Amino acid sequence: MMIKTIEAKAAYEAIQQGAVLVDVREKEETEEKWVDLPGVVKLPYSGLEGNIAVLPSDKPLIVCCAVGIVSEMAVPVLHNHGYTNVQVLENGLVSWQEAHLPIKSSQDMHCHCNCGKAHHEK
Repeated sequence: MMIKTIEAKAAYEAIQQGAVLVDVREKEETEEKWVDLPGVVKLPYSGLEGNIAVLPSDKPLIVCCAVGIVSEMAVPVLHNHGYTNVQVLENGLVSWQEAHLPIKSSQDMHCHCNCGKAHHEK
């Protein structure tokens, strides 16, 4: 099976046009840093098989992980469940960050005035 990849900026544009970003990193990883866009589906690879029904079958899927390896492992699982319009984010979250696309980290969520509270929303 040929795994299709997509560069970060092209993935961002595809998401703007309705594609769904599926983050297959484990929960600990997604709590540390995540793509800051509405509609991102966090579905850890370890639970992919049992929770695959949460994914839309009528939209293109872009699978992402930290660097692209786990995403490539997820593609055959998705294909086995009938998801054929699937691409892997080339070089994962690393390339997303390098392209300066919307991302948040747990550090962003803490107040920079050192009050110890969660980030003050404006």
